[in-house]
Amino acid sequence: MRRDRCARFRNPLSSLLRNTGWQSRDARRILAAVYWGRILTSVTGAAVENKTIPFKDRPLDIAIVAFFLINLLFITYVIDLEQLVVPYATHFTYPIWPPRPIVDLVQSYGHMYDHDLLVRPVWWKMTIWIDNLLFGPFYIIAIYAYIKGKNWIRMPSVIYASMLLTNVIIILGEEAAGQYASPNFPLVLLSNAAWLVFPLIIIGRMWGAPSPFTRAVAPARAQAPSSMEEITEAGQ
Repeated sequence: MRRDRCARFRNPLSSLLRNTGWQSRDARRILAAVYWGRILTSVTGAAVENKTIPFKDRPLDIAIVAFFLINLLFITYVIDLEQLVVPYATHFTYPIWPPRPIVDLVQSYGHMYDHDLLVRPVWWKMTIWIDNLLFGPFYIIAIYAYIKGKNWIRMPSVIYASMLLTNVIIILGEEAAGQYASPNFPLVLLSNAAWLVFPLIIIGRMWGAPSPFTRAVAPARAQAPSSMEEITEAGQ
């Protein structure tokens, strides 16, 4: 039945192109107008139009963008960067960036709760490099894409969330039972909870939605083209 419907759609168009004697250039323009037009035809034949949902009407995306902003402005290039520019927590000179109070805050947290943060083994620093070199630029692009409703950010979001979730699980495993296990693992787990929850939210948000930022709406009734010129202009 579906094949019959497709045939009924193709045959009138094919007959029209054959019977009018239009040049191939005109035919290409018409086909381009049909293909690239914003009006889509469903299986039932009903016309629909995809429109971007305004950012203010997407509360979950607002929360995700807030998460990206916190990471970009405070975590990636402040807290995490400290662990790269200060290679040894026991003996160091204060860097130009991050500011001295931030360095002291990170060091204090490490002494009390997170010994891995002070030891800074190579594998730990590699997760920080991933954050600075990959996640940081992603946050900038993703903030724009989520606000503007760009569907091409869908798969990069899934990849990012999968990588972040993997890194955090590995880190928490070390914090729980590793060589430098945390003396207060519940607090460390709580402080990292957002980086467990938000990757799952992002994957759930993007995985099953080919066009996560758009919705189908009925288009406004438009007047049919009255001349060949109007039809060909639609394909330009």
